Amino acid sequence: MDKNRLCTALYALPGDIVVKHRKPLLVPLLLAAAGAGLLGLNAFLEDAALNNLKSAIALVGGTLLVIGAVWALARLSGSQGTPYHRPSRSFMRFEELYFDRSLRGEVTGRIADGDLEGLLRMPRQSIPAVAVMVCRTRDNALAACQAFEYAELEYKPLCEMKVMDKA
Repeated sequence: MDKNRLCTALYALPGDIVVKHRKPLLVPLLLAAAGAGLLGLNAFLEDAALNNLKSAIALVGGTLLVIGAVWALARLSGSQGTPYHRPSRSFMRFEELYFDRSLRGEVTGRIADGDLEGLLRMPRQSIPAVAVMVCRTRDNALAACQAFEYAELEYKPLCEMKVMDKA
């Protein structure tokens, strides 16, 4: 199962409706700023009766600062973007859906028919006998998916990759 094949098929759609886009840095930077703010607050507290509170604020502030900084650096250093759907202004999400082997025909039929909602409503299980890799928008307006069967210690494709576009 290869995410890159799904992404490549989505990027190749006409009109550049799906493009590579980095996720924003706002949340990691806000987290780091909150941590720095707590550390600053800790510096202003000088009452000896507040030592336990000061320790807790320092711990939480330092942790938030480190997590936010590492998260921001990870987003900056990543060379690849994430599929971004321009019309809905949202990032596409990846999912792996697992089904019972007895539903193999129904799964491939729904993919061939472009019935993503029906596929998402089907009963799932936790063992990946039949796995479907899906990359979709929040509102399911656009999706790419392919079904695989786990056999002989590897995933073998059950059907061709299908791009489902409601537009």
